[in-house]
Formats: sequence, structure tokens, C-alpha cells
Amino acid sequence: MKRTFILLVILFSINFSFSQTPVTETKVGHTFFISVPDYFTKTLDLNDEAVVQYESAVKDAYCFVIEDSKEDLEIANMKFISLNDFYTYFESDFLKDLKKRKIDKPTSFKNGDASYMQVDASYYSEEAKSDIYYQVTLIETKNYFYKVYCYTALENKAIQKADFDKMGASLHE
Repeated sequence: MKRTFILLVILFSINFSFSQTPVTETKVGHTFFISVPDYFTKTLDLNDEAVVQYESAVKDAYCFVIEDSKEDLEIANMKFISLNDFYTYFESDFLKDLKKRKIDKPTSFKNGDASYMQVDASYYSEEAKSDIYYQVTLIETKNYFYKVYCYTALENKAIQKADFDKMGASLHE
């Protein structure tokens, strides 16, 4: 019995070492940081593509972040040479078919190695029967483009804009 057990262990070890396919470890996921006011809570139902989402039902304020790796964009034949190039692509489609679409001129700034563009936009929502205010911050880092979308009712713009500005500008790797 002892010999049979030892023989099985040896056979299993030999079989295991020969049948195993070589593997390569791959890093999955990406880490970034964003500062969010305390009145926001995490949610999951704002946008299917978002990597993180926040809402405040009390303040009628919402925010979500979409990240695009430059490598994945290139695989999809979407190579952007600068943040301006990425913004032009974004702006051409953002809120495109909505009533009373208005997109202001973006402001640009840098923070460390990252480049940022913030733009205010608004449109009329048939669903909400009111005007909606968006502030979108586009960020370019060495390997990623990010879009931070913050929105509320247009009538709340003056109340929320400072927090939206800070949230978008706070995203960093």
C-alpha cells in the first residue's frame, strides 16, 4: 500500500510537471484616484461603461468616470495625438442629437504630467422636462484618457459647479 501511494505521487508529479502549459502573468486593471464630496455615494446605474459612479439624490448631482487606455484605443484604430485631438473627437458626438445643445469653449490646464480640459455643456431633456447641465473633464496621462462626467439640473449649476470643477481636476494616477 505504501509503495502504491509513493508510486502514485511520483506519477502525478511527473504528469503535472510535463502537462502544464507555460503562463505569463498579466496585470489587470488600472488604479487612479478622484476626490469626491462627502455628500456623494457610490452607485451602479448611471452609465454602463463607467469604472466608478457617484450620486447625490438630495443635491440632484451625479458623476461618473470612463477610462480608455491608449493601447485599447489604438487596437480599435483610434489613435489620438493629443488631448486636443481627443477633445475634438469627443465634442463631435457629445449630446449630438439633443435639443438646445450648447457646448462652451473648454479650458485647459496641467497638473504634473497630466493634461486636462474642462468644458461646460447643457441640453434640454425630454425625459426630465428640464435643462441639464454637464461639466466634463478630459484628462490625458501617459497611457490613458479619462472622461469625468458631472451633471445636474441647469438651475443647480451655480451651486454645483465649484464641486464639479474640483472633482474633475482631482483625478490622477
